[in-house]
Amino acid sequence: MNNLPAPTSNARHIIEITTGLTGAVLDAVAPGVGTALRGAVSFAIRKRMEQGEALLLAEIERSGLSALNEDQLDFYVPAYYRFLEQVRLGEYQHNLTVLAKLITGGVTEASSDADVGRVGRAAQKLHMLSRSELGALAHCLRIFDNPQSLSRDDQTYILTARDFLAFPAPDGTVFDKLEAHQMLHELSIRGLLTYSGAPAINGAPGYYRSKSLSEIGTALRETLDSEIA
Repeated sequence: MNNLPAPTSNARHIIEITTGLTGAVLDAVAPGVGTALRGAVSFAIRKRMEQGEALLLAEIERSGLSALNEDQLDFYVPAYYRFLEQVRLGEYQHNLTVLAKLITGGVTEASSDADVGRVGRAAQKLHMLSRSELGALAHCLRIFDNPQSLSRDDQTYILTARDFLAFPAPDGTVFDKLEAHQMLHELSIRGLLTYSGAPAINGAPGYYRSKSLSEIGTALRETLDSEIA
């Protein structure tokens, strides 16, 4: 982490910023007053928000970052607000982990032109993606990282269900043929894979690596690799 931007004299401690933002959101969406039912709902939301906050802070702590300079702050504040929105909506833990790693990576490399929009785009694409679907997406990413395992279509590497089934998963997961086709179709509908637009190999659909998959690739690798290790 030696290439991190040096904090300015106005640098703020990241825990202080994070807890302050969480508190502001909680005050807006989960006020602790009202009827018993409203109080129970507020308690549930607060608990969920606190768990999300802890998840992101744990990722940031692992990065070695403790304070934010101005460029990092400009990235972190809207990124964290978007993260908390997913937490409020009850997003799955595995998807929140990917987002937390994406935000941490964005903060550590943030500059004046850092694109906070990739956090929002990732949140939208991953929303309520099941654990098995996320695993299938990671499987696709590993195949794209090994082009010799892909099919060829007019001199272009392309992923088919046959490639998906033939590539060994490091965690030993085995997909059946119907499941592979369903997973690839679902991921393409979400824009996490790009459909080739025409049958590629032997009449089977083909898929390219999408821009969205490229944007979350590093965070997705880290999430799945940490589970396998």
